[in-house]
Amino acid sequence: MSLNEDIVRESYLSEAAVDKVAEHERRELLRREAVYRGGRPPPDLAGKRAVLVDDGLTTGGASRR
Repeated sequence: MSLNEDIVRESYLSEAAVDKVAEHERRELLRREAVYRGGRPPPDLAGKRAVLVDDGLTTGGASRR
């Protein structure tokens, strides 16, 4: 997990609140993965190149960097 410490600090969130949200989001990611995969296993990427792109748009994190 990666946190933007500046955003956390500016939001005045307690560690407990951050942990609660992180756990909720972890469960949601697992749920989405199960739905998107439809029972299929993860792809075998051994020996292959993968490009991951995150524009930061959904979190607004890109505008704070």
